[in-house]
Amino acid sequence: MRKRLALLGLFLFAQSAFPQSDLEAIKRFATAYMPANPQPVQVTLAANGTTPGGPYQVLTAMRGDPKNGQGEVLTLVVDPQAGTVNAGFALGLGQGIPGDQLPFFAESTLPQLLAQGMGGSFRVRWPSLVSKPGGVVQLSVTYSTGYGWVRMPVAITGDGKFLVIGESWPLNKDPRHVRRERLSEAKLTPDFGDPKAKLVVVEFSDMQCPACKRAWGELKPILHKLPVAHVSAHFPLVNAHPWAFRAAVAAVCFGQKNRALVPAFKDFMFSQQADMKLEAVDDAVFAFASQSGVEETSLRACYMRESAVQTVLDHLALGYRMGVMGTPSYFAGGEHLPLEPKAFQQRLTAIIQAGGIAEKAQ
Repeated sequence: MRKRLALLGLFLFAQSAFPQSDLEAIKRFATAYMPANPQPVQVTLAANGTTPGGPYQVLTAMRGDPKNGQGEVLTLVVDPQAGTVNAGFALGLGQGIPGDQLPFFAESTLPQLLAQGMGGSFRVRWPSLVSKPGGVVQLSVTYSTGYGWVRMPVAITGDGKFLVIGESWPLNKDPRHVRRERLSEAKLTPDFGDPKAKLVVVEFSDMQCPACKRAWGELKPILHKLPVAHVSAHFPLVNAHPWAFRAAVAAVCFGQKNRALVPAFKDFMFSQQADMKLEAVDDAVFAFASQSGVEETSLRACYMRESAVQTVLDHLALGYRMGVMGTPSYFAGGEHLPLEPKAFQQRLTAIIQAGGIAEKAQ
């Protein structure tokens, strides 16, 4: 997923003047938004645009050494008039598009552009209430998983020079606080740990993802020994992983029977990940059901039925709202956790000690 989205690389422009106070505010946002890490975040202005509807800025936030695989990079597109920032990946669109042509471009050309860069099918709608583009326009974009449509957060600058894939966030709020609000609205059920624990760790994962398998093996023992509850939120990368969605639906169904079956099913599927094929996944699901005491008729009433499919679609949509752009992604107290086991445990312990409020953790 990360590699595929990286195809939508930002075409950087010469750095322009930018008020230091604004740069510091954006740096604070990026530091709180990115996975926890003691290394400082460097923010660089890439483009400073002006449109008839207002200004915008495109910035790059970087930590560590991403070129050598030892760091992270994030693109931020700021609308200062709206007080919002879109965080994710950006694509330069060249010389831009006149404002009166942007709605047509968004609805007719952009779906093809997204499909070429990411695969799959897209639908784009220009916001009906926008008569004149502002600095940044939030588009209505959905993509097909093959099992249903999911909202994807996409925005375009008012001059048509930049496209950004990533959720919109209020610039004046800590993103960890916003994430907690968004999670509180979701209907998520823990699959292990104390259901009444003050801190819930939410894992967005894909059972066909090798990195998810590795992280699960390394981090699950840590989760079992800390006073937390764990939620498996499903984020199947359908364009790269053809059987992941069906496995996610099966996990939803097993969780409805017995919450302990969710981690057990993940273990089962991860153990077969290297050899699993799309045509074999249904047999694997029913084999696990048989060995786990789940009646076949009961499973068939749920597996690949509308309600369970919709739950996975809802998890995907929630993941985008949380800022998930790749798997695995673990969150606690609204904070995106590091995946290195020692750092993961240290940060999780600090958040527990801070009462589940990540921004208060030391």
